[in-house]
Amino acid sequence: MRAFFECGWAAYALSFVAVLGLAVGLTGLGLAVFRVRLAPVIAGVGLMLALSAMGTGVLGTFLGERKVDRILAGPSIDPSAKAAIQAEGYAEARQCTELGLGLGAAPAVVGAAALLVALMRR
Repeated sequence: MRAFFECGWAAYALSFVAVLGLAVGLTGLGLAVFRVRLAPVIAGVGLMLALSAMGTGVLGTFLGERKVDRILAGPSIDPSAKAAIQAEGYAEARQCTELGLGLGAAPAVVGAAALLVALMRR
């Protein structure tokens, strides 16, 4: 829960995309089992959504680090505390990448499996 809080808005976005990717991937897997012609497309979309969740985590990290750098560029921060603030801010920003990789892993596996099954059953 702490990682979710430290990541910020990107955690909500990547969670939504990861859950959507899992649902689409499972749908693609079901369609692939029944040899529906559209199964590879649906499975591919599920895989792309899972990878988008991971990418959103990386984007959240980048934007978090950029925010820390903008804050530290201001004159109101004590120069002796800048290194500690930057280290803590970057550590919090990295939570987005870890969250994106963690939440996007299961949908990616399901999407890849669905795509593999769909292509093999053609």
